[in-house]
Amino acid sequence: MVVFLILIESFILCYSLNKLKNKDLVYIFPAFFTFIHIYTYIGTKYFDFAEEIPFYYQIYNDYSFLQSGVLICSAVCFFIVGILFSKRYPIKWNNVNLEFKIPYCISIIIILFSIFISFLAFDFNELLYRQKYVTNETHRVLVILFKVLSPISSFLCGFIRNKYLKYNFLFLILSVPFSLNSRIISLDLMMFYIGSVLCFKRGFLYKSIIIFSVIFFSISPLILRGMSEQGFIYNILNLSYIFDISLDVFFRGVNYVTSFSVYEMEYALEQKLSGTDAFLISINPLPSSYLNVQPLYDQAMVNAFSPVPGIVMVYREGIGYHILFYFLCGFLFHWMLKASENHPVYIIFVSFFCGFVFMNSQYILRESVRLLYYCLIISLFMFFWNRTIKRIK
Repeated sequence: MVVFLILIESFILCYSLNKLKNKDLVYIFPAFFTFIHIYTYIGTKYFDFAEEIPFYYQIYNDYSFLQSGVLICSAVCFFIVGILFSKRYPIKWNNVNLEFKIPYCISIIIILFSIFISFLAFDFNELLYRQKYVTNETHRVLVILFKVLSPISSFLCGFIRNKYLKYNFLFLILSVPFSLNSRIISLDLMMFYIGSVLCFKRGFLYKSIIIFSVIFFSISPLILRGMSEQGFIYNILNLSYIFDISLDVFFRGVNYVTSFSVYEMEYALEQKLSGTDAFLISINPLPSSYLNVQPLYDQAMVNAFSPVPGIVMVYREGIGYHILFYFLCGFLFHWMLKASENHPVYIIFVSFFCGFVFMNSQYILRESVRLLYYCLIISLFMFFWNRTIKRIK
């Protein structure tokens, strides 16, 4: 049965990659989830390279990968069905030439504002040097803004033609997540790559450098978090240690965003983690300050550091909810991305969508649903804005 699911996932992966060649970015979701499941299954059942993960002895238990296979197959299949249905209801907002999605000066302002917020959200001295992994936050709202704006500003950097400005801005954007040993740095690099490819034609060498950078900065937080002294200064000094890593440590870094997610899914399903209260809190659009979110953290945690993945939280509510949720996600994200092509808000939707994909695999459902709600709010605003413009004309 599992082999049959793997064959289905292989077909979906090839289909999704073919769609991604045509820059249909909504297929990142099925491509990512089918890849990590195939990778984990092969790397566990036939080899052992997928087993090098954090908390291995806690969450591993000779899994068959049947439960995670059913979960992922149903999610990606109905996500694609949602995409196909959304094609029947095409809509376009007022187009803007791709090269001028956002005026140059506004792009610079957004990037500078993002950099300013990122340094303001944390204790600056601890960004430079600290003797612990956790960094003191100055204000929770600023931290949320940092997480939202960081991938958006990275995406915008890809559109800057002046190489001096482009790479200096990118350095400043990446310096904060690098100092924090945060996985956001990998997402930022991917967003920069997507922005660069959309705006300019890029060769094999450029793509290879970006892919290597993403893998390298996926590994580095895992290693640097274990150092007694952390922060920007000591992380720079410890980079030489990262280049001396063994093959096992290399796979552990890659597995952190691949097989670790699948093991978490299997463990959470086997232990029956998460419940209805956690699910209802996750899909509630109200801010956390208006809700009692404690049940979310009581029911939806694998351990003190790893939450139950969002995709599992939906599946635990029943296959009907699971199918409906990912059908709607596929429908809405495809509709929003297609409607906003050649429009300034496209970069925001792409950034939020990539965050949605990753957070579904490793974060609680509330984190990914929040990004979906942000996109819907922007879409409603654009819908009424276009209607207003048409009436004026």
